[in-house]
Amino acid sequence: ESSYPDVPGWTDGDATASDSGVEEPSVGDASDGSWIGFLRGDDAAVYQVTSFMINAGQDYTLTVDGRATSGGSGANLQLTMELFYDMDGVHTVLATQTVTLPDRVSPYPFETFSLMLESENIPSAAMGNPIGIKFDNVSSGTWIGIDNVIQGVVTQHTSQL
Repeated sequence: ESSYPDVPGWTDGDATASDSGVEEPSVGDASDGSWIGFLRGDDAAVYQVTSFMINAGQDYTLTVDGRATSGGSGANLQLTMELFYDMDGVHTVLATQTVTLPDRVSPYPFETFSLMLESENIPSAAMGNPIGIKFDNVSSGTWIGIDNVIQGVVTQHTSQL
């Protein structure tokens, strides 16, 4: 088990996480590989500023596998996922959504969630700045698992003259 500051590229949010990090799952399997990230509902969010620079005409996506790992059920198992741009250490949200995770029932399945950022919704101030990703368990007293995080460029729009 490791905390997020020990995971290359990932940073705790505004405060150091007290019970979030990465681990080999104690129940069920990882959806990709053998380790999963876990987020405690009362800990800070985790984020990563990627090396992808935002360019005009490109759409971006964030995909993650999520599930409950401990505590809670139903609508109180929620994960907020976010795409932002970083300008000199200031993060400006570009797209966000909160999703409800599957209940913690054997065989403890992961469900895949996606967030799309279309080029026409990207402000000009974001162009040329790195895109970042952020995850937050917004369900107090619960733990959720995340795995198979993928951030990428979906489309390059072209215009015809």
